[in-house]
Amino acid sequence: MGGHSTVCSPPILSRSSGMLNRRVVVANSLDPVVAELLFSSLVSLPWCGFMIYSIHKRYENRYISKFRDEMIGLGFLWLFWMVGTGIATSTWVNIAWCQHINACRVLSALLAFAWLGWIALTALLAICLLFTIANHAFLEPLHGAGTRDRLCML
Repeated sequence: MGGHSTVCSPPILSRSSGMLNRRVVVANSLDPVVAELLFSSLVSLPWCGFMIYSIHKRYENRYISKFRDEMIGLGFLWLFWMVGTGIATSTWVNIAWCQHINACRVLSALLAFAWLGWIALTALLAICLLFTIANHAFLEPLHGAGTRDRLCML
């Protein structure tokens, strides 16, 4: 009787069920923020490819051809990454306790790479903004053809 009462006592039962619930949530990890981070990544990759192509091939698109347009695109990407990273950070506040579970380590890596992506995008946006302001080049072609003589590098 004594063994049964200690195993089923409310504090121990509540702690073990809380740990069980945490493990189930971590193991399932079907959070919408994962889809948002995936969307942000899948939108960022073609954007980067298009920007690299536009700069190196001196391609002028009808809609995205100026530094202003690049900063608008980077601003939207920055917003997507900021929202996803912020929600992921607030959702998975303290996941250090479950590092022995594989799904928890995956979430930690996802969170770390989300922050690294956002930091890289922030640096890219800041460099683009500083370059554009320093050269008064908001309406200049994104690839810089014909303007290389008067543009200064930071």
